[in-house]
Amino acid sequence: MIISIVASYVFQIVEDKNGILTFLGMIVILVIIFALIMLRYVEKGQAGSYRYYIDEYEKDLLLKKINKLENELKISDADERILETKQVAINELIRIREKKRGKNEKKKIEADIRQVNELDLCLSDYRNYCVREIYINETKCCIVYKKEQGKENNYIGERNLANEQYALLYNILKKNDIIRSTQEKVDNDKYSEEVGEKAYQQGKEIGKEIGQQQANIAAIKNMLEFNIPKGSILKKYTESEYNTAIAELQSEAK
Repeated sequence: MIISIVASYVFQIVEDKNGILTFLGMIVILVIIFALIMLRYVEKGQAGSYRYYIDEYEKDLLLKKINKLENELKISDADERILETKQVAINELIRIREKKRGKNEKKKIEADIRQVNELDLCLSDYRNYCVREIYINETKCCIVYKKEQGKENNYIGERNLANEQYALLYNILKKNDIIRSTQEKVDNDKYSEEVGEKAYQQGKEIGKEIGQQQANIAAIKNMLEFNIPKGSILKKYTESEYNTAIAELQSEAK
């Protein structure tokens, strides 16, 4: 119907010999055509073509950015283990700091904590590296060595680590005496068991004379002097006996 009206109007203009009216008529026709074109964008919920296309373009760009970020945020299993190791190291250093009394000692540990926190340990590709198990105190963690060069030292110690970041991490852990290789952990556990058993037997002998509870406390004090871990001690004795032994040792040290 609209097209018929426009066609009729165009025919009248053509028939008209007045040039000015013809010109004005053509302008009216162009306006009508433009309005008809705009109607399809109104149906899409937009009153103008530019805005519609710009919005669609911006949405497309946003989706591409989201997809890119999703890919960047994906981390490998090795990266996850490394990040856990870093957090364990920080937690252990914080624990050590809490035990320090001197201001200078605390500052040194704080500097180590800051350094570990700033380390960038994740690697983009682990094919040329070897991830090895270590222990930070009693917690199982990992550290990364160069695959080929690391064979020289059997992926143990501070040589042939993946990069300077790992070398710095290792040195901080070693300086604070909280890193053990798997073999060192096994050897230490074996030693702790042997010494613990010896201290236990000594405590039993003492118990014949001074009573079982005092014997247990004496045995625990013996074990503490040999730096037996708390977990190993509590396998044989109660938490109460352990705390009493700690209190007596602290009292004797004054």
